[in-house]
Amino acid sequence: MRLLLFFAALATVASAQPKGWQVLKDKTGACQMAVPPDWHPNPQLPNMATAPDMSDAILQAQAGKTVRPIPEGAQSIVGVAKMLENTPQRVFWAGKPVSYPATAPPVVGYHVTVPGKGGTCFAQITVKPAVPESLVKQIAETVGPTK
Repeated sequence: MRLLLFFAALATVASAQPKGWQVLKDKTGACQMAVPPDWHPNPQLPNMATAPDMSDAILQAQAGKTVRPIPEGAQSIVGVAKMLENTPQRVFWAGKPVSYPATAPPVVGYHVTVPGKGGTCFAQITVKPAVPESLVKQIAETVGPTK
């Protein structure tokens, strides 16, 4: 019984969104995530939002997929610079800073995949290196099936 209560509490904490944050949903309505109040949802892409500093986040549902941890040997192949979580409940990692085009300031892409309704929920959060990882983690913790 204690174990069941622990996991219920853990699920509540993991899916909680900070007060005032905006909820985005993917185009199918199966997945959602929340972004800070000063981020602006894209009118043409309601599953995407942009921050004042031009950081952004985008969400999509992946029907029929399952969350699979990335084997250590494959992490460098997919571009993992920092693995934050690598379990069947969440795969969350950061790539190396990159610039597109080469003259632009660098950005870091964070990738999070969690179980969803009939598949997975995937989000990419792209930020400038100065953005605190704690903010990215807060956003990533809100990624999940629509409530």
